[in-house]
Amino acid sequence: MGILPWLEETVRASDSSGKVCVMTSVHPPFDPRIFHKEAQTLVQAGYEVVLIAPHDKESENVDGVHIIGLPRYKRRFYRPLNWWRILRVALRQKADVYHFHDPELLPIGLWLQWWTGKPVVYDVHETLS
Repeated sequence: MGILPWLEETVRASDSSGKVCVMTSVHPPFDPRIFHKEAQTLVQAGYEVVLIAPHDKESENVDGVHIIGLPRYKRRFYRPLNWWRILRVALRQKADVYHFHDPELLPIGLWLQWWTGKPVVYDVHETLS
């Protein structure tokens, strides 16, 4: 579909099978920007996609996207508990590219790049000006 050419180029540049791990600690798994525009586009282009997000189910596969659920916390105060879960789950994926959206995950992205040596993409949805 060509919606994410920069991400597809990053996956191809990784010179491997094309597994993408998408991570969010804030957005629900079926957020239109993450699930429909990104994850499904990559699946349709032939990539294996794992989405780590707050979800009611521990694990499920929807339209080719493997969703790994995190606990949902109603209070922001507890959200950092999921950051370490995201890091552990993401490392187990052995993905070719790691992709995240939330500024609070910047330290996790740095750790992933350092530990895995794989490309890590920080995708800012909103612009602040």
